[in-house]
Amino acid sequence: GPVKGGSTVIAFVKDPDGYMIELINKKDAGKGLGEG
Repeated sequence: GPVKGGSTVIAFVKDPDGYMIELINKKDAGKGLGEG
C-alpha cells in the first residue's frame, strides 16, 4: 500500500511474477498509480 514519506508517496506493488515494483509519485499520488 501507499506509504507517506513527506511530500513523496512511495508505493510498493507486488508484481505477478513476484518482483517488487517501486512507484514513486510526487504530489500526484493516486493519479498515476496502476497506470504503468
